[in-house]
Amino acid sequence: SMKFLWLDDLRPPPVGDTWIWAQTNEEAIATLDNVDVISFDHDLGLHDLEPETTFVTFKEIERRWYEEGIKPPSMTVHSQNPVGKMNLLIAIMRLNQVVRDKVVIGL
Repeated sequence: SMKFLWLDDLRPPPVGDTWIWAQTNEEAIATLDNVDVISFDHDLGLHDLEPETTFVTFKEIERRWYEEGIKPPSMTVHSQNPVGKMNLLIAIMRLNQVVRDKVVIGL
């Protein structure tokens, strides 16, 4: 069955599908081998001295593709930060295009 990862430091995952809830990039990255779908928040730990964004997790997904050939999971963004959401969506679309081109065209 499909495994869903919800990356958000504050909001709990939706009821229904069995979401794994990661509240940090470290927790999310630790689950990457076992998930089919990821939903990203953008801002993590705004209350911390050094807030992070979930681009840390995205960059690890990207690295795994380029360096290890591990196909990315399906990715979506539920963040309410409009600029952060757009930046993540653009990055996701770019990576998906690269993966599609390699798989379909054999680039």
